[in-house]
Amino acid sequence: GAAIVPALLHTGIVEALDEPMLDDVGWPITFGADLAVMYFFARLIFRRHPMVPLLMLLGIASNAAGFVLLAFLYPTRDPQPIIGFLSLAIGVAMALLLRYRRVRSFWPYLIGVGGLFWYGFFRLGVHPALALVPMMPFLPHAPRDPGFFVDPKPHAKDTLNRFEWWWRYPAQVALFFFGLVNAGVPVGALEPGTWGLPIAFVVGKPIGVLLGAGVGLLVGLHLPKRVHWRELLVGGFLAALGFTVALFFCAAIVPPGQLRSQLNMGVIVSLAGGPIALVFARLLGVGRFAPHEPAPAAAANSIPR
Repeated sequence: GAAIVPALLHTGIVEALDEPMLDDVGWPITFGADLAVMYFFARLIFRRHPMVPLLMLLGIASNAAGFVLLAFLYPTRDPQPIIGFLSLAIGVAMALLLRYRRVRSFWPYLIGVGGLFWYGFFRLGVHPALALVPMMPFLPHAPRDPGFFVDPKPHAKDTLNRFEWWWRYPAQVALFFFGLVNAGVPVGALEPGTWGLPIAFVVGKPIGVLLGAGVGLLVGLHLPKRVHWRELLVGGFLAALGFTVALFFCAAIVPPGQLRSQLNMGVIVSLAGGPIALVFARLLGVGRFAPHEPAPAAAANSIPR
């Protein structure tokens, strides 16, 4: 819901604005979700609430669908399937061998297996940014997962946790510079076609989240505890925060020029979803703005005798 509804909405908006060039390249960008910015606003509004991991799961799924679209609809080069699949097959064999030999250092996986996957994706025309995704299941891991938001311990011995611990700060530095470089958009790009993405994000995401949840309930699924339509509506506005991932999709799909500037500016404007979520959270009494019920003892003491 959070991916399909905004894409359809964007297509209709750019057609109404008579911007046909944005029709084919703009809608996949609505799949982007900036997990870091979403997490910041989610914790700001919901603190420790089941809506936070639900939002993170929603963002991960939306980004994954966007990367798959990029791979098939916008290949980076003419594919060479024989060389590409051969490189991927060698990478899988190497990963299995390393795991069979119980290699705990993540460097052979990263350099050897990751390099082969990167080259295979490159030859297949798939964006090489996906190269480490198929490598992760092969990393030796602890027998038990402590939780979705539990950081790995510094003394963890398994490869997966060591990988996460070692790269936690370099990844944040890389993300900062990525956003810094890709966010440079001239203000002059604020043209009629620019408004397709912000409206699709800010309006389409909440509608899509609510519709998707409704479909899930109809087929027998259930929402997490303490998550209701008000939390879903506020979370839908937070899901509109595409930022760095949406900018990455812009760069991967559209060559430099005025068209990309319009799309980039649209992504920047869609950051308004964060403040709008705060406003709706206050109006609906969601998260930190929820009215606190008195404790049972305090409530009993307040009864007049």
